[in-house]
Amino acid sequence: AYLDVVRHAIDNYHCEILDLVVEAPIVSVRTQNSGFHRGDMYGWQASGKKLQWASTAIFTFDGGQIADLCVMGDLPGFGLGSSESGG
Repeated sequence: AYLDVVRHAIDNYHCEILDLVVEAPIVSVRTQNSGFHRGDMYGWQASGKKLQWASTAIFTFDGGQIADLCVMGDLPGFGLGSSESGG
């Protein structure tokens, strides 16, 4: 899952919430993310570069728990080149 990949590959990860929209049971969040690329991620080998990217997450809640989550990240925003070439 997206969060597992980010936790493995990005050191000193920061996530700034830019927008938060609540229409129960759905919560939408637009974020600006950053950190240092220390591990392989979606085919890109660790570069050591500081990365910044935008993402949007849509949470659906049921009984106070997250029942569903969809995250869309601006992967081209990483600026690492084609994942096919390994970065």
